[in-house]
Amino acid sequence: MSVPQSAEFFQPQTDEPRTSDLGDLLDRPIAFYRVFVMITGSVTGALMLSQAVYWSKRTDDAEGRFYKSIKEWESETGLTRFEQETARRRLRETGFWSEKLRGVPATVHFRIDAEKLAAALGADSGNPASQFAEIQQTSLRKSRKQACDKPASKLAENRQAIKEQRLRRDYTREGR
Repeated sequence: MSVPQSAEFFQPQTDEPRTSDLGDLLDRPIAFYRVFVMITGSVTGALMLSQAVYWSKRTDDAEGRFYKSIKEWESETGLTRFEQETARRRLRETGFWSEKLRGVPATVHFRIDAEKLAAALGADSGNPASQFAEIQQTSLRKSRKQACDKPASKLAENRQAIKEQRLRRDYTREGR
């Protein structure tokens, strides 16, 4: 059995349509801009901002606003309602993300201020990464295990022995 080439892998192997075709499952990828993690402080915020940038380019609204429901955000990004709320709270603090209620019933319309986003990315300085040049690599997660093997006190060292002594003492008192 030969391994199919990558282009063949995504195409149906027969003329009959298959519902379980991998190509069908991977039909709606979304762009994720890693640099947005730096300015939003979270992956969820960066993911939501990446998708918002996509829709901002495709809106017909004069102000550049677009509408997305919670269900639409979840369908497109996989973010739950609570993840969306946390991401939106962080994004509102950035200055380039704005939300406005419109219509009856009210719906939330989103807008990205491209100039403020570019400024946050450092694009006006000619080097997009210049704003983040001083951020150093984080260290590995610190272990919860104590660095030394010595207990904090002598009592902690002999805790099991003390417990056994108490049990013996209580047992002998009851046996009298």
